[in-house]
Amino acid sequence: FLDKTTVSITCATEGAAIEYSLDGGKTWNPYTGAFDATASGEILARATADDMLPSHEARTEVVREYLSGDVTITVDEQEAVTVITINGPAGAAIYYSLDGAAEKLYNGPLTLTNDTQAVINGQIKAYALESGKRPGAESVRDYQIKFKPEVTGIDGVEADQEAGSVRVEGNSIIVPEGAQTFDIAGRRVNPQGLPRGIYIVRLASGKAVKAVVK
Repeated sequence: FLDKTTVSITCATEGAAIEYSLDGGKTWNPYTGAFDATASGEILARATADDMLPSHEARTEVVREYLSGDVTITVDEQEAVTVITINGPAGAAIYYSLDGAAEKLYNGPLTLTNDTQAVINGQIKAYALESGKRPGAESVRDYQIKFKPEVTGIDGVEADQEAGSVRVEGNSIIVPEGAQTFDIAGRRVNPQGLPRGIYIVRLASGKAVKAVVK
């Protein structure tokens, strides 16, 4: 049992008086009804009745068990890479499962990558197992693996290292100082909170790059 267990004692002899001991028979308590045991140990019981010899002692053992401690799942979502770290009680073994797959023993941070052009959504479950204890409560955490945005040069315009300063985060385009952003029709737009589409970023140097908001 985990917290407590209920102990009931009966005797086949009607009217018999029952008593029990929790300390190996050193002291005896009159049994007046079911009681809760909250610690591991042996319980003794015996009965007496008028004009009869005392009964043999009945013995049973109860064992209190404990749950392992909780785990904490930390998710660090970066561009195209998500790192998952799990922490638990000192010395405990930690087991985890990604997206319903078979359980694995956790040996250190998990690095999940994304080589597609779409966000990957997933879920991780984990719990701790300490020696001599039951498995701890399961911790569940959702995660995402963001994709690396596609940023390429425009036909006829060289895209060099300067283009690397342009990147897409969600539905916004991060641009360097002095750059201007235009939609595909050539209209200047605010690079923040954009709908899906193709955009042109004109850099301060006069060069341009294409940014795709998925």
